[in-house]
Amino acid sequence: MRRKTFDVLASVAGLVLAAVLAVMGQYAGQMLTTGAQAKVYADNFIAFHLSKMGGTYSQLSAQSMAQPNNTKLAGLVNTVFKGTTLRGMLLNAYAFWQMGVIALWGAIVSFIGAGLLLVLSLLGFVHAGRVSPAAEFMPKHPEKVTA
Repeated sequence: MRRKTFDVLASVAGLVLAAVLAVMGQYAGQMLTTGAQAKVYADNFIAFHLSKMGGTYSQLSAQSMAQPNNTKLAGLVNTVFKGTTLRGMLLNAYAFWQMGVIALWGAIVSFIGAGLLLVLSLLGFVHAGRVSPAAEFMPKHPEKVTA
């Protein structure tokens, strides 16, 4: 391989890696405390690394059963299993976090609606106090206005 070709390939790889790290780096060094962080870690870090391991857990497990003496493959199957399990747990945490956010907004809207109904009810009582007891809600014969 020519030096120029190698330099271009290494530079392109560096740019791709920089872009990936810039996207994933927003949570670097932080504990996973929100669902959004769990989703980013599961989808952009764990899933990326699992995709580079040579197959899914099912595929690698089948290969390992066919080659029971291959300890390297057995270790890979164990790693992929743990990674897949961790990814599933993180995505489960994200789902419950998302449901909590939706429930929070639902509660906020409900309290706003309750406050609005309270104000309207109070205005209704005020209006009821101002209307004469003999006034009809829907009179049977509207009075004609003569000019």
